[in-house]
Amino acid sequence: MKPLQAYLIGFRIGDLRVRKFYKNSETIHVDCGSTRREQIELVEKLFDKYGRVWISKPNKKGVIQVECFLNNSFEFLLKIDQNSIPSWIMNNKLYFANFLAGFTDAEGSIFISQNKAFYALGNYNLKLLRQMKKSLMLFGVESRKITRSVRKGFIASHGYKYNSDYWTISISRKKELMKLFTLIEPLLKHAKRIKDLKAAKDNIVLRNQEYGE
Repeated sequence: MKPLQAYLIGFRIGDLRVRKFYKNSETIHVDCGSTRREQIELVEKLFDKYGRVWISKPNKKGVIQVECFLNNSFEFLLKIDQNSIPSWIMNNKLYFANFLAGFTDAEGSIFISQNKAFYALGNYNLKLLRQMKKSLMLFGVESRKITRSVRKGFIASHGYKYNSDYWTISISRKKELMKLFTLIEPLLKHAKRIKDLKAAKDNIVLRNQEYGE
């Protein structure tokens, strides 16, 4: 159960809102909205065996809302500090791998640019990314320096002002990517992430054949 909890915590921090409708409610309400059908299908798959799941029709902007109604066994998602990773996850390779897979499914990107494979995690919480970077290093995966995208004060396309800058961890070295993929590949659940990871691995294999390791 602990590995699944770690995955769900990663996914929750990345993309889920979790709450109770009132203090003594016996129902945990989990929801998110997305324009990507794969994301909605994943949330449904994660929770439909545990409770009722409701999915809306797309709104005018193409956003689909998914809501899940769960019992108090999912209260651990409610108690999570979204600004930090629990120590029991950070210091255990299996639990961290599951957490990272969950966060990657929610917020990560695996892509090819200029014929090079990349992995990136972005978030507004610098502390959270620093913790991820620390655990990646602990388990043998080196990442680049965390970079900042200046957004604080700017107005986004949705009309709201950014309250903080955006931070990104990225990995592009072939050796480090393959170590990372070995860590998370069996644990990913998002259809697009799985497909993108396979394409990234194929890219690395081809580049190794052409240029050497």
